Parts: sequence; structure tokens; C-alpha cells
Amino acid sequence: MSPLVQKLYAFGLGRYFDLLRVKKGRPLVLFFRDGGIGDILCTFPAVAALSDRHRDAYKIYCTNPGFVSLPSLIGGVDRVIGVKANDLVAASSRRHTVYRFRYPDEDPGRASAKYLADEFAEPFGLQAGLPWPELDLGALSPKVAALLGTGSEPVVCIHTGPTWAVREWPLAAWDSLVERLRERTGCRVLHIGASRHFREGERKERPVRGTVDCRDRYTLVETFQIIARSRLLIGIDSGMIHAAVALRVPAIGVFGPTSASFRLPQRADAIGLAAEVACLGCHHRHPRLHWQSGCANQIQCMQGLAPERVLAEALPFLRPVAPSTASALRSALG
Repeated sequence: MSPLVQKLYAFGLGRYFDLLRVKKGRPLVLFFRDGGIGDILCTFPAVAALSDRHRDAYKIYCTNPGFVSLPSLIGGVDRVIGVKANDLVAASSRRHTVYRFRYPDEDPGRASAKYLADEFAEPFGLQAGLPWPELDLGALSPKVAALLGTGSEPVVCIHTGPTWAVREWPLAAWDSLVERLRERTGCRVLHIGASRHFREGERKERPVRGTVDCRDRYTLVETFQIIARSRLLIGIDSGMIHAAVALRVPAIGVFGPTSASFRLPQRADAIGLAAEVACLGCHHRHPRLHWQSGCANQIQCMQGLAPERVLAEALPFLRPVAPSTASALRSALG
């Protein structure tokens, strides 16, 4: 959209909210977050707390049109709307209570200093460490049930991208990791995700060797159902690792330009790994040392992480589970 069309679009949507407030006879609370899956998920602890603060209001979550299924997974939100020109729409809706979720990395001269979910909560007077709300994933999809079957081997999900080139781990490293995981534990490895990034566009790599290629075959909610029934998720800094955290599934993240301490909570089952290089976490510096598609240091932060380190952290999560514990887990998952 041209700048003029964006302004007209935002003005029109703002007036729609005015009419909706009259129609509902209730104050409106509007949550705004445009971004990827992980960004949206990390607003959920704050959204749940703010929804509780405004119990009598009609609450709308405005987000990227491609991800409108996400906010519907938590209680307390009455409606989800896919919007464009997110910031302009928020500015045009000032007659209502507006919560815009931003973090310092998005503002010139500022940088993140804490876990993302806490940074989203802080501007609104909310404490750090808010609990994650339960995600309602609905009934188990027949497609997911068929994929998982009744096998007894542990299931591991991996997510390799696509994303910025500087955040991706080499496919050869993934090949090596999966081979060793299967040799040591007999696990079944599912390669989850999609071949399209919401900003980077279409790019499908070959599947990691030794995996079941699940990319582009399941909806976002179905993918979350798969993660929820897995023993472990290993992935890059992306929405899938945030999904594992939200679903309380152990997660191991492979990090480089972004810092694990700003993307994962301080939990024993949320582990961030990175190569030991001086420029680590350069995304949170000004000026940044990367340009998404590359960097002056040949992306050594990702190239230098050995599969053996990831394997060592993964093995404790894949030890055999006692039959009674496994039965309890299956009952809890439904």
C-alpha cells in the first residue's frame, strides 16, 4: 500500500473500532503486535495479565494477517483481526485502551536487556516471570495422530528455518546431530516448519538426513500439537522454539547473532547454545554487526557450534521414561 492508502486504511479501521465500541456497549482494549510467530507468542503472558486487568472490556488482538490463528489459542481475547500498517492503526485507535508490544531492539539506539516476554510486559507495569497461559490446541488432528502413531520411541522435533541466513545452523551440522541422536537413543526425528518465512519469502532446503519431513504438511496449530507431544525440540531462534517454551516442552536453541538470554526464559528445560566468539549477540548492539543475509565474520557464531555440544545437552531429555510416567504424560496430553 502507498503511504496515503495506509493512512486511509488506518483511519477507517480506527473509526470501525469506534463503532464497535458503541455496538458492544463495552470499552475496547486493543493489543497490537506485528511480527513473527515467536514475537506474538511472547506477548501471551502479558496479554493474559492485561486481559485480567480489563475483565469487562471487549478485547481485540490485532496482528499479522498470516498469524491470526495464534492469539485465538489463549483465553481472554474476544476477537483477533489481521491488520496491515499495524503502527498507524494503533495510532488511529487512541480513543480506546491500546497496548503496543515493542522491544528495545526495534528502536534506534536501544537494545534488549532481558527475556523477550518480560520486555513486552515491563512497559505496562507487569512483573517479570509472568506465567504462560495454557494454549488451547483443540482436539488432536487425525493427521497428527497418524504421524505420531503408537510407537514407543521418543520423538524429537527439529526446526532449521528458513530465517535470516545469520541465524541458521549449517545443514551438515543438523545431519550430524540427527545421525548421532538416532544412534544413541533410537529416537524418531521430525523436521517441522514451513518453506516460507513471513518476511524472507519462499526458500525450501532439502530435509535433514534421517528425519521425517513434516514441513508444509501441517497447519500451524497441528504443528503445535506435534511439538506438544514430543520429548524435545531443537531449533534455531524462531517461532517454534518459543512454541516449545509456551507448551512446556524441553527446548534447546542454537543461537548466534541473537542472545539466548534474551530469547529463552531461565528454566532448566530451556537451553541456549552458541559458539564462543567475541562478536556473539551482535544483533543487540549498535551498530549491528550483521545485515541478516551475512556478516563480516562469515557467521562464525553459527558455523562454529559443534553438533557434539547440542547432543550432550539433548541426551538427558531422551532417557527412557518409566511406563507409569509415560502413561501419566499421555493422559495429560489427551
